[in-house]
Amino acid sequence: MNRKIVDEYRPFKLQLPESTMKKIENDIKLGVEEFEIREALDQLGDLVTDQQKQHIFGLLNNRNNE
Repeated sequence: MNRKIVDEYRPFKLQLPESTMKKIENDIKLGVEEFEIREALDQLGDLVTDQQKQHIFGLLNNRNNE
C-alpha cells in the first residue's frame, strides 16, 4: 500500500451560537435600540462572523426602513 494521507488545513472559526443569534434577532423585532445592539456586537468582537454581522445589520436596516 502506497497511499499518502493528505491533511487539509481548515482553520476553526469562532461564531455566535444559534441561540444567541436568535436572541439578537428577537431583540431587533422587539424594537431594542440599534445603539444597544451595535454595542453588544462590538463587545462580542471576534465571536461574530462577517456573515452573522451582515445578517444582523440587514435586519436592522429592514427595521429602520419600515
